[in-house]
Amino acid sequence: MKDRAARHRGFTLVELLVVIGIIAVLISILMPALSRARESAQTIKCLSNLRQIGMAVAAYAADNKGYMIPCGWNPPAEPAGAPSDALSNFWPNILVDYNYLQAPNAFNTEPQMNSAFACPSGVFELSSPDLSNLGNLPATRLDQTGAEAYRYYSNNTGFAVDCWYGMNAESATSSANVDQYHGYPGRRIAAGTTKGLMPMSTYRRSADLVLFFDGTIYNLTTNGNRINARHGRYTQTNIEFLDGHAETYPTASLPGGMGLQGGTVSGAAFSVANLNANDPSPPGLIWQLDQ
Repeated sequence: MKDRAARHRGFTLVELLVVIGIIAVLISILMPALSRARESAQTIKCLSNLRQIGMAVAAYAADNKGYMIPCGWNPPAEPAGAPSDALSNFWPNILVDYNYLQAPNAFNTEPQMNSAFACPSGVFELSSPDLSNLGNLPATRLDQTGAEAYRYYSNNTGFAVDCWYGMNAESATSSANVDQYHGYPGRRIAAGTTKGLMPMSTYRRSADLVLFFDGTIYNLTTNGNRINARHGRYTQTNIEFLDGHAETYPTASLPGGMGLQGGTVSGAAFSVANLNANDPSPPGLIWQLDQ
């Protein structure tokens, strides 16, 4: 009887504490690995999103005489009597309105992340609708503002698209904006015209030319911190190129670095002179057509 009772006794407190201690050690070992695996999966999903966007842009070009998708359309100004379907505002609206990509309608809702426009490492919040007019935001490349969604509204359909990516584009209407091989690959143009756009086939070095990036809106010459560090424990940025492929880069290697010294990255970091003379980007990576 004594032997049977000994065989069925429970754990002692010391034994239980030892088991708990071993489990705690195993968890402490596994958690960083699981965190890295989750982060790696998010980076890969983000790259997939950017490739989908690149394929959609290529499909748009194929249906539009090869022309690059506009960064956006201004309200109709030329030619007179532009059709109503020329009222779509920005590139996410164009891709969704014309069925090149799908996205849930974000009008009057919380941020909508169920689409290729949503970076899985982005912040589930909406940035200020006035961000395009605030040159001091984001303040650095770690600023949450640069990881939030920007909501684009379509004047054509009333559909709203939340987007966590920026386009390497400019909204200026200067002569440089309509001059071949000058300025950025994305341009904001007048509705109802292709003035300022170029066929994608005429862009040089398509495998090196940045088209989309982790970040917000456009106009890097206004604020270079619109590029966001949101991968690799906030040290990396995903970039999609004109030829449709996407890669991950150390944010510190991009023009302006991390944007921490002095608090901001001046738009001068993306001037042609600086890009040609002082560009710290990895070899082959270009931002402007005349680099």
